[in-house]
Amino acid sequence: MMPGFFVSSGANMADLPVDISDLKKHLNIDTADDDALLEEYEAAAVEMAEHFMNREILKRNDQQALAESAGAVPAAVKQYIRCQVGDFYKQREITAVGQFATFYRHLLDPYCLKYRSDWENEDA
Repeated sequence: MMPGFFVSSGANMADLPVDISDLKKHLNIDTADDDALLEEYEAAAVEMAEHFMNREILKRNDQQALAESAGAVPAAVKQYIRCQVGDFYKQREITAVGQFATFYRHLLDPYCLKYRSDWENEDA
């Protein structure tokens, strides 16, 4: 592992930033049949976002986490999670590279920490 870079410890399924009912509304799902699957997809989307941003979304162990609670998570980050879960749900199998665009990844850009050591040493 490279020094100064964040590695997600994994999202806690009990404390995810987007409510399951919100995901179901986004995906036009009316039943509870896929709730467990959607939660797994959300946990994976959160891990992807945390890795990309170099910080936790909801604070678990990271002093540079974006938010203390789901209500404080920026709307753009929640939208990224909804879109990523939507891709996981609609594209359940591996697809050819470049078959669909992940335009929404740039929603995370304003929240990325490029080098954590710059932020962590700020108080020193």
